[in-house]
Amino acid sequence: MESTNKNKILIVEDDFAQITLYKHLLKELNFNQIDSATNYEDAIKKFKTFDPDIALIDINLQDKKDGVDVATIFNEINKIPMIFITGCYFDEYYERAKTVEPVAFLDKDLSKLKLQQAIELGLNSHNETKSKRSADKLPDYFFVRANSGLKKIITREIDWIEVEGKYCCLQSNGKKYPIRISLKELQEKLPSELFKRVHQSYSVNIEKVTSFNSNDNLIFIDDKKIPIGRIYKKELTDFLYLI
Repeated sequence: MESTNKNKILIVEDDFAQITLYKHLLKELNFNQIDSATNYEDAIKKFKTFDPDIALIDINLQDKKDGVDVATIFNEINKIPMIFITGCYFDEYYERAKTVEPVAFLDKDLSKLKLQQAIELGLNSHNETKSKRSADKLPDYFFVRANSGLKKIITREIDWIEVEGKYCCLQSNGKKYPIRISLKELQEKLPSELFKRVHQSYSVNIEKVTSFNSNDNLIFIDDKKIPIGRIYKKELTDFLYLI
C-alpha cells in the first residue's frame, strides 16, 4: 500500500459537485490533507489557517473576484504552486492567469493521471526553487551602490524596507539606500526570522520595532509610522512575542 502524501492541498471552487470530485481523485492519489473554499474571502482565510503546499483554483468563480484574484493574494502571502482549473478558456482569463505563474491549466473534466502529473510537476519545481533561494540568502553584511562607491550594510542594522517606485529603499542608521529589486525578491533573500512583510510596500526588522497599534493597524520603529496590510496582520501578531 502506498503511504499517505503529507502535502496539504487547498481547493478553491464554487461548485460543490466539483469539490467532491477533486477530493475523490486526490484521496485516490493518497492526499488526505485537503481543505476547500468557495469564494475569494473564504479562500484567503483558509490559505492563512490551513497553510497549503499547493492549490487547485477554479478561474471562473461566481464572485466579484475570480480565481486569478485569489492566486494574486496567495502569491503575496506565500508563493506556492497553483493549478488553474476551468471549464472554458477566454483570452482575457488566460492572459491574466499567466501573470501569477500557475504550474498548469487543466480542464474541469480532468483525469487522475493529469492531476497527478500537474501536482508532481508543481511540487518538484517549488522544492527546487526553495532550495535555490535558501542558497541565495543574504550574508551578515553586503554592499550596495551609494553615490560613486559602495556602502557596507549590516543586515541586522536595517530598520525597515520601503518600496518607492521601481526601487526598494533600505533604511539603516538614519540613511536611505535605494536598490533596484522588488520587495518580494528581497524578502526572500532576508532572514525570515528577522524580517517580516507587513504591507505591500513595507518589510520591517522585528528587532527594531518599538510599538504596535493593532486598532489602527500601525507598527512603529521609533518615530516612523508604518501601515500594516490586512493580509499580513494575522501572521505578524502571531509572530510578535506577547506577555
